[in-house]
Amino acid sequence: MEGLGAKGVVERAKQERLEREMRRNAQALAEKQQAASVRIAKLVRAHLARRRASARLRLDWDCLVSFDPLNTANPQISLTSDLKSAAAFYKAVGLFLLFFDSSKDVARLLALCKSISANPPRESAWSVLFLQNSRKNYAEKMFRQLLWICLQRVLDSRSSNQIHSEYLSGPEFLLLVVYGDLKRHLPTSSAVLSHTMTYLLEKEMMAELHNTLINRMRNILSILSRKNRDASEEGRLSSLKGNVKALLHISFFSLYSDEEIPESTHRLRLSLFVCHILSTPTLLSTVCDEVSLQLFSKNSILARICSLIISSEEDRIFIFNLLEGEGTLFFLGNLTDLFRRLKSPPIKQPLSPSNKSPKSPKTFNDDIDIAILKVNFIRVATVALNHCKLYVSEKATNRVVYHAFFEWYSGKSIPNISANVFSLTVDQLALFWNRQFVTELFEPLTSLNFSERQNSTQIAALIEIRDICDMYLAMTLAIPKYRNSILSTITYAPDLISYMWRSLQALGPKGGTSVFLEAAKNPEKEHFLPVLELFCETLSIRFLTLDNEEIYETQKPFRLEEIANICSFLNSFCFSIYWNADPNMRLPHILEPAKKLLVQLYDRNSRRPFGEEDQTFLVAKEVRKPQFIEDVRNGDERALSILHNMPQCIPFKSRGLVIRSVEIFRLLVAREKATLGNFSQSVTIHRNMVLEDGFRTLHKLTPQQFKQTIRVKFISKLGLEEAGIDQSGVFKEFLEDLCKGAFSPDFNLFKTTDDGMLYPSPTSFVHPEHLDLLEFFGRVLGKALYEGITIDIPFALFMYGKLRGSHSLLDDLPSLDPELYKNLIFLKHYEGDCEDLGLNFTIDLDVFGEIVTKEIKLGGRAVSVTNENKYQYQHLVSDFRLNQECKDQYKSFLKGFRSIISEKWLRFFSPPELQKLPAEMLRVVEQFIGAITKRVSEILDGLEKRGSKRPKNLRQFALKKYADNPDRYIKVF
Repeated sequence: MEGLGAKGVVERAKQERLEREMRRNAQALAEKQQAASVRIAKLVRAHLARRRASARLRLDWDCLVSFDPLNTANPQISLTSDLKSAAAFYKAVGLFLLFFDSSKDVARLLALCKSISANPPRESAWSVLFLQNSRKNYAEKMFRQLLWICLQRVLDSRSSNQIHSEYLSGPEFLLLVVYGDLKRHLPTSSAVLSHTMTYLLEKEMMAELHNTLINRMRNILSILSRKNRDASEEGRLSSLKGNVKALLHISFFSLYSDEEIPESTHRLRLSLFVCHILSTPTLLSTVCDEVSLQLFSKNSILARICSLIISSEEDRIFIFNLLEGEGTLFFLGNLTDLFRRLKSPPIKQPLSPSNKSPKSPKTFNDDIDIAILKVNFIRVATVALNHCKLYVSEKATNRVVYHAFFEWYSGKSIPNISANVFSLTVDQLALFWNRQFVTELFEPLTSLNFSERQNSTQIAALIEIRDICDMYLAMTLAIPKYRNSILSTITYAPDLISYMWRSLQALGPKGGTSVFLEAAKNPEKEHFLPVLELFCETLSIRFLTLDNEEIYETQKPFRLEEIANICSFLNSFCFSIYWNADPNMRLPHILEPAKKLLVQLYDRNSRRPFGEEDQTFLVAKEVRKPQFIEDVRNGDERALSILHNMPQCIPFKSRGLVIRSVEIFRLLVAREKATLGNFSQSVTIHRNMVLEDGFRTLHKLTPQQFKQTIRVKFISKLGLEEAGIDQSGVFKEFLEDLCKGAFSPDFNLFKTTDDGMLYPSPTSFVHPEHLDLLEFFGRVLGKALYEGITIDIPFALFMYGKLRGSHSLLDDLPSLDPELYKNLIFLKHYEGDCEDLGLNFTIDLDVFGEIVTKEIKLGGRAVSVTNENKYQYQHLVSDFRLNQECKDQYKSFLKGFRSIISEKWLRFFSPPELQKLPAEMLRVVEQFIGAITKRVSEILDGLEKRGSKRPKNLRQFALKKYADNPDRYIKVF
């Protein structure tokens, strides 16, 4: 030790500690291995003992019931299950449950089930055992264990033998169907059945049923999707449908009523039935037959579901949160199919789940019952659709995925679902936009007599109509893919829109839409807004196809004075919402459809008035006040909002107002110019190459640079620089020459209509840079308007609508192709069979002398125009000519124009007013400049008296002062 030194001693001690630690670890590991060996040995001995015990029990059971293990094809036992053999039966079933193994004892299970099913429940040994106090509890336990084993066999969707699990319809099924039915047992056994059902539900029986039904329906739909099915596939399809019907029958066991079961338990069971059974996609439309319908009818399923969802918020939240969006959609599809097909629902009064013996069902022809059913069904549909809306998004984000039905969807989906599930679900829901069904739904409205004094019957009918409108509005938001189909059906239901307008006028003690005008300050509190919103949506669609003859001659669906009243009401209603809006709050949803219809009527009225101006678009009293004008000049948000969104409040021709639309436009331009600064761009243009030089030097400028002063220097045809300073005169000359070449039909960027009006040419593609050229000349036109330079470019009337952001519609077609418009109107009013005309969904175009046929819808060559689809044809043809044929050209031209002139600056002009804008603007600008010059002259007169020198060019001096501080001089106007 002494020779090691201090360092060696430390190292040796450390080594000894490590060795001791290793010995302890090795000893501990050996002890654990020994303990594990002992435990494994015990487990093996126990397992072997159980196997030996199970084998002995099997032998004992086989001897007891005379079972032959080798006869697996047709297993039989000698056990009887009648009333006299209760003791032997008790012993045999108890023994079987002790050793049952699903991998070894299937044949024994089949034999036992077959023996038990030989006797009905009322005459079986079970009914005796359930009455014996000494055996009752254990008998009940055996009964529910046996039913659970059978149910697992029936529902085993994870079975490796898929063929077997799909076609299973033997003794297990029979035992479940017979002995799971409460009505087949003696009344004394009802408590046992109730406890058994509770046990099965705790084992998640309904969730297992749902998974199995999904798998079965996936296979059924796969077979149905094949056009040419052979006999084996038809047989398989029949077996699968039978299997699903039996599973549906089993699911009803949880819904049977019993007085001893608490109400909350009934509600829970019904909720689970909704979530797991009725949410199975297309279940009822695919496999539900008359026998299945009787199950729904006898158990009052539809009425009970409606009552549950309407009356219990707790259960409603539980159901829809579990279903999310897609499950709710499938549930609504099945519920709709049930509503359509059920022929005898007992619904005179919503049944409580605890009602043991409902009254005898009423027929489907019972008016009182049908009315109540319809009301409850509509309310449930509305709740379901509003829930679906929570999972629908208008655009793609990181949290949503594309969905075949909802488009953009954020909820859970069934994996590997068949593609045709959604089309079949649409078939179920299509009842809602079936014309006959819509007519029946709105029958309470169309049967009202509005000439009578309002009574309780009318009020009840109007409340029902409000609920129906609310449902349809929710549907258009929840399934936007079918919005047009839904609204179109309602729109063209006979006389429905006119009745909706009459109902709006009938509401409230004062009538005449006063309820909505008073509620405009706080629209969300008005309960009948859904009726107004659906009215606006449908009338807007109707006006897309109404021609002048219908509006002004036959005056259908409204007389001109009624249209004038609608205009006046919408104008006042929308104005009141904007005027009273809280800038920190979102505008109410009703404003969007109301304003959309108002703008549509305003544009139509600007072409041909519905009546006197005072009868249609009235100027609100708030606009007449001088303060409103000051608010506009001072940039007040509310005043500017009125100008941008309610243009008809300030007519093109002044009615005694101080301010006018053109002056407001110049005011907005002046405000923006004041922010640009005193920058300028200089360009050199050759007289013989105005278009080429203009495009080359200016098209790469940014919009901000384009808005600034552009100074032009011309080079003559002799190559000499022309004298002169650009004070807008030279630039104006440049713009006029540029537009003369660009908008000439010979250049083929633009084309003329039969009456000489311009629009972008469909064949502008002959120029390689035609889209860039169109964008550039859009900027040029915007620049002219921006600078107040009048350039006479005779655009077709529909083009002015596009400049202000309007979508061109059928009534714009006469300004482009009057002959086509005439033919479409002829087709619309054609009283014969439209199919005889030989039309299809195509349109012929003349492309440089060659006729080219274009489809206006997918597969349009194969779709004939009929009386049913002629409105769609009319819409698609006009849409193609006005919007689709030159879609890229319109887009480029408008992009350039709007980069200079903001779209919102032109919203307070109608297309005819916009057509007159350049000439009107020139007069106003001259008046504007004159006013400024006069005011500056007065100021300079005062300065001269103090010895200041007066400028030589007073007009230019005034304009410079105005450019430096426009707000100061705007007030003089």
